Amino acid sequence: MKTSEMVLNKSILILFIFYTCINIMKAQDYNKNGDLDQIPNEIITQSLSNPNLWKESNLTFNTTSTLYVLNHGVDLDIPTNTVVSGKPVVLINKGDIYALGNPPYFLFHTLKIDDSKAFVRLYLSFDINGKRKTNNTEIYFLKTQNGWEITNNQL
Repeated sequence: MKTSEMVLNKSILILFIFYTCINIMKAQDYNKNGDLDQIPNEIITQSLSNPNLWKESNLTFNTTSTLYVLNHGVDLDIPTNTVVSGKPVVLINKGDIYALGNPPYFLFHTLKIDDSKAFVRLYLSFDINGKRKTNNTEIYFLKTQNGWEITNNQL
């Protein structure tokens, strides 16, 4: 191998290592406050307990022991061991619904979160007299000093 080729190969290797180190430092800086890709717990809690979803159902949020969330549509990254008002939040797939005895379940149809605002379109599917019914709601959030809060304004 010629000396000029060796120098070029070493230069490319040094640039690659430098580039990799910079990207690792950026990723660590971006995630220094935790995993920013996860849905904020306040949004999960306020969405799943929203009273508009429970209208016309024979269920209530208080009497439901487990909150099943269908992992379909929106790519969900709900923190492991998430609990809402003492109820575990469990991600399920379509195939799990029947195996679990057709429990009520949620579906995040739309989820848009940016630095200061968020929008959620959420469905609750449940059985009434052996027939499947679905309620939905749209929720707008603003990030304030106190965290994520529901707002009546469309953003």
